[in-house]
Amino acid sequence: MTRHTLAFLAAFAATTGTASAATLVGNTIDVKFNHNFARVDYWCAAGAAVISAGEPVDTMIYRTSPAHRSAGEGMSFSLDGNIQGPWNSFTAHRAANMCGGTSGAASFRRLVDF
Repeated sequence: MTRHTLAFLAAFAATTGTASAATLVGNTIDVKFNHNFARVDYWCAAGAAVISAGEPVDTMIYRTSPAHRSAGEGMSFSLDGNIQGPWNSFTAHRAANMCGGTSGAASFRRLVDF
């Protein structure tokens, strides 16, 4: 992935609101609750945060939040761990490529081929 593609990804995430939803502190990523977000949008925000922080696109992201969260709760992720299973771990670029599950990422996926 080129530096331009990474810049485009960060800019796209910023326009959809996913980039500002996530904070990366150490190895922990917290994505704030957003009533417009589906599960893929939380993953997108986590992937965008990791890539925007300059981490390699093949960095693994692991979900640390329970599968069923209470209403009004965001999601938490970690760069540490070995949590396996469906929807438990993705690479940063795979997670970021989910941008717009509900916010229009189909157009993004057509523009950028990871």
